[in-house]
Amino acid sequence: MFPRALLVALLVFTVFVAPAAAIDWQIETIDVIHTSGFRASLALDSQGTPHIIYLVQSSGDFRYATRVSGAWSVQLAHAHLDSRMGPTTVILPGDVPAFSAAGDFFVRTGPSWLNEDMGTDGFWCSTAAVGPDGAVQGISQGSFGSGAYIGFLNAAERHEGVWSEQKLLMNTVFYPLQPSESMIVDANGNPHASVTTTNTEPLRYWHRENGVWLSEPLSLGLWSSIALDAQGNLSFQTVGPRLARRGEDGSIFVTTPDYVIYDGNGHEWKGKSDTAWVNKEGTLMQLDGHVEMHRQAAKGVEPVDVVTRNLTTWPKDKKMETAEPATIVQPGSILRGIGMRGDLNSKVLELLSDVHATIESKDKRRPAEAQ
Repeated sequence: MFPRALLVALLVFTVFVAPAAAIDWQIETIDVIHTSGFRASLALDSQGTPHIIYLVQSSGDFRYATRVSGAWSVQLAHAHLDSRMGPTTVILPGDVPAFSAAGDFFVRTGPSWLNEDMGTDGFWCSTAAVGPDGAVQGISQGSFGSGAYIGFLNAAERHEGVWSEQKLLMNTVFYPLQPSESMIVDANGNPHASVTTTNTEPLRYWHRENGVWLSEPLSLGLWSSIALDAQGNLSFQTVGPRLARRGEDGSIFVTTPDYVIYDGNGHEWKGKSDTAWVNKEGTLMQLDGHVEMHRQAAKGVEPVDVVTRNLTTWPKDKKMETAEPATIVQPGSILRGIGMRGDLNSKVLELLSDVHATIESKDKRRPAEAQ
């Protein structure tokens, strides 16, 4: 038995957790058509006014909803598109709502919507994000052929209402059966995107550095979300067989996700949980049910395994907390306790109560992995 609380210093550790605080949800009905609200995307302007683009599944119509003075207003934004062509809502300078879908970019001009060709030929799936200078970065997926389809991924950017010539990022044999894309722009105006195409293709992390697009294949998956920390570093990625975006607040719910969280030194923590909930800003990720996290050994870094339940993580702040039982396994030690707090910047885990430890003597430990 150890003291009531135990601090554990980690050579380079990474995670975050905490019991989710109770949230009082206010539910408001926006559209009474029973097939409405499909693939909804939400953005807030500088005044906190919500702007929502969503599909009516029965007709394929895109609808736009906004709330002014407490009342919801709904109008047609674009008619008759494939239900797989989910929109991405953004806010342009001047609090102008816009959205991307099917390789097109729609900008609200008074009561109507101006249709701009993104120049990406992405009739399957498109996404966009606005940078600090007001420029819009966009990517799209499409395909051509029959039988052995050739799929492609293109990128383009919009400056002062004009889209650049498209940049081909990927051109290979795949059919975007269930395409999904998530994009964010860092403080330097560089776009970062997570892209899935089908369940046989890996999730890919695309990012642009010094004008060059780079790609990193990750695990298999169908739906993804991406976030950056305050320094513009990759904060976390999550992917799962089923993802749903809440139209009310833009948050994402993922079932049986595989996720990667990055510590302050960029080391990966890979994990699984029963479900995951991520807020729109990517600052909070709640991992519910059984949670496992693993950091692989690397030069100067020992492996670490954490097993707990109902973990709340703050990926951008590199912190975590939980009130549930937690187990921390490192070479030569197994620590168990009730409640855990972690700070990935200071590389410290704290077991909060009822702490038990099994320590293996140094001479009995297995030789360390090659550094």
